[in-house]
Amino acid sequence: MAGFIPEVADLRIIPVKDINKMLFRKKGRKVIGLATGLTGALIGGIIGYSNGGTSVEDTQYGEELFYVSEGFKAFIGAVIGGGIGFGIGFSIGSVKKGFNINGDIGYYQQIRPDLSKYSIKYYTK
Repeated sequence: MAGFIPEVADLRIIPVKDINKMLFRKKGRKVIGLATGLTGALIGGIIGYSNGGTSVEDTQYGEELFYVSEGFKAFIGAVIGGGIGFGIGFSIGSVKKGFNINGDIGYYQQIRPDLSKYSIKYYTK
């Protein structure tokens, strides 16, 4: 179960010599990614709305063929901006840091203070 916080009695000690690689994600990366996506949608909507309505006319007869409202342009801008923002946000949120321990106790002790910057989830089978 992802995110499960085990009791002390349930913890399993893994010797450093048995660790090959550790992968971590910085704390709060998913929130930053989500905020980036929402910001992209907001900016896209504002840009779309600020352009105003657009009328497309037939040049031969001078008649209006269709009209695109501010609201519709805001919606399209929000969809495009949100898509780009969520794409960038996903890439920000999915960045992981890896440490190749390869059983080296000296290297593990060297990087151990840096590990507190990363969130750790406990997974069970």
